[in-house]
Order: sequence, then structure tokens, then C-alpha cells
Amino acid sequence: IICERCGVEVTRAKVRRERMGHIELAAPVTHIWYFKGVPSRLGYLLDLAPKDLEKIIYFAAYVITAVDDEMRHNELSTLEAEMAVERKAVEDQRDADLEARAQKLEADMKELEDEGAKSDVKRKVRDGGEREMRQLRDRAQRELDRLEEIWTTFTKLAPKQLIVDELLYRELQDRYGEYFEGAMGAESIKKLIENFDIAAEADNLREVIRSGKGQKKLRALKRLKVVDAFRKTGNKPQGMVLDAVPVIPPDLRPMVQLDGGRFATSDLNDLYRRVINRNNRLRRLIDLGAPEIIVNNEKRMLQEAVDAL
Repeated sequence: IICERCGVEVTRAKVRRERMGHIELAAPVTHIWYFKGVPSRLGYLLDLAPKDLEKIIYFAAYVITAVDDEMRHNELSTLEAEMAVERKAVEDQRDADLEARAQKLEADMKELEDEGAKSDVKRKVRDGGEREMRQLRDRAQRELDRLEEIWTTFTKLAPKQLIVDELLYRELQDRYGEYFEGAMGAESIKKLIENFDIAAEADNLREVIRSGKGQKKLRALKRLKVVDAFRKTGNKPQGMVLDAVPVIPPDLRPMVQLDGGRFATSDLNDLYRRVINRNNRLRRLIDLGAPEIIVNNEKRMLQEAVDAL
């Protein structure tokens, strides 16, 4: 018999106190042992620096999980032509604005000349006009530089590449979203691991060890040790990302009643309570369709709560 309200089996207390439980998570989290441990097993497996892993897991950077190279290669010339048209439009607009402002400045100067204005008044008007024209040039240049950055990033986009600038990622997503996939948090790590070919990576690393030297060879040796361990044991690397958190039996985290009706509780109970509260709040936010930035912040807090365990 299971209680409808709290989902606990109705049985003897002794049975319940000896059984383990688990918390189903609303979003996956990364196991702290594998990315914070020294050396970072997750970092070696995916060939990512620990500080980069931390940025991804704690929602400080996006990571590219997949790129459709063939589609990008086939359509690159068309996309380049579209980008050239956009650049030309920015340049034309800049030139038109500068021309209009120069004409206005000329007219203003002529008017002041006719009125016999003092030289300091004329200088002030001229300086103001030139300053505005400089601002127009700078604004257009910033826009052109941004377009160049977007295009360069897109053409060099590769799996496991980090993008820290959120605005740049959004621009790439809006313009070229069908050519790549990206995400942040433990979900992106899970996708990277799912796309990871252990056998092929082991062969690549052996080749690097044979032909490489120095630091490159040393890193390849360390990485091969981790990759080979997964290959030989048959363990799935996806296990480093958790969808559920195990809960130890209540007898191992007791609550003792003290004099005066107060309780002395194990620290673990507080840590589990924090995980449950944040997990429930995240599930509620997802059901409500909350904005991505709020959901991501809650996922980060859930990751931190599980780390504390």
C-alpha cells in the first residue's frame, strides 16, 4: 500500500528506516567528484580545462555540442553573400548619415557667417558637428566589427567550443541556429558525453602519443588512461551526470529529541532538504514556462545544492 499524498509505502517503520531512497531531479546535475576532483576525470575525457568545465556547469558560458559541418560548407558562399549585403547596408547608411550631417554643418556655418557671429560661436558649432560625425563613424564601425565577429565565430564553430559572450551566442542562434547546437549547464555536458565515441578517441590518442612529444604527449597519455578505463570496464561515462540523487536511509542521519522539545538533526538532513526545495522550485518554474535566465539560475542553484552533499 502506498500513501496517495506523500508516496511513502505503508509498512513497518524498521523497513522504511533501512531502505535507501532517491530524489528525481527536474534537471540533470554533474557529479562533483568527476569535475572538481584532481585530476578532473570529466575534463580529461572531454579534453576541456577544469576552469572551462566550471563555466559551463555553473551557467557562465555556452558550449557548442554539435555542428552540421556539411550543411555549413555547402551553404557558406550564400551566407557570405548575405553577410556582405548586410555590411554594405551598414556602410551605405553611415555614408548617408555623414553626408546629411556635413551638409547641415555647412548650412549652419553659412548662416552664422551671414549673421556675423563671433569666431568662438562658430568654433563651438563646428566642433559639435564634427563630434556628432565622429560618433556616427564609431557607431557604424562597432556594428561592422560585431558583424565580422559573428561571421568569424560561425565559420570556425566547432564542438566543445566555449562562447562566454551571451549576446554573441544569441546572435549566432538567431542567424545560424540550424547549423549548430549549443547549451549550458549539466545538460550540455550530458550531450557532449552522448556524442563521445570512446573507441575512436582512444585510437586518436594512441596516434598522438606515437607521433607527439612534450606536453601534448603527456596530456594524451593522461587522457588515454581515463578513456581506456571506460572502454575496458564497459562503464557508461553518462553516469558522471546525475538525473537522480540517492538518499541514505534515515537511521544513518538521525534526528534526536533534546530536552525542551527541540531536535538535534544531522547536517545531511539540511542538505537533502535544500536539494528537495530547490528541485521543487525548479520544477514549478519549468511548468510555469518561466524565462530562460530565471530557470538557468535555479538550475545553477540546484547544482550547488547537490555539490554541497
